[in-house]
Amino acid sequence: MTKAAVCFENGWGVQKSLSSAKMLYELTASKGDSMAMFALAKIADKEQNYTHAAKSYERAAIAGHNLGQYILGQRYRDGHGVKRDYEKARYWFELSAKHPPYGKDVNAALTQLAKLKGKR
Repeated sequence: MTKAAVCFENGWGVQKSLSSAKMLYELTASKGDSMAMFALAKIADKEQNYTHAAKSYERAAIAGHNLGQYILGQRYRDGHGVKRDYEKARYWFELSAKHPPYGKDVNAALTQLAKLKGKR
């Protein structure tokens, strides 16, 4: 189903339809597909619905999507779509750091996070 959703999202071989893409992603996400959850978050970002995007990133992160974990850490660090929470940011950054390829970026993010904590 995710492949069909990608086609609708991008207009590949079919007429572009974000509503059809979202419907298919939701169906797939409801079955536990973290890639579909992440795709819904990216669409919500494009639509500037940052609260919904953060919720979708969280769903993906909980399901084990590494980039979703990293982005959710950024969201909590910056208070973007969620209430700023440095402890939650640290949690998601550290979890993401355990898995390539984003682990290399997380060390810099944790350093920045430590600096931000002093500015509460």
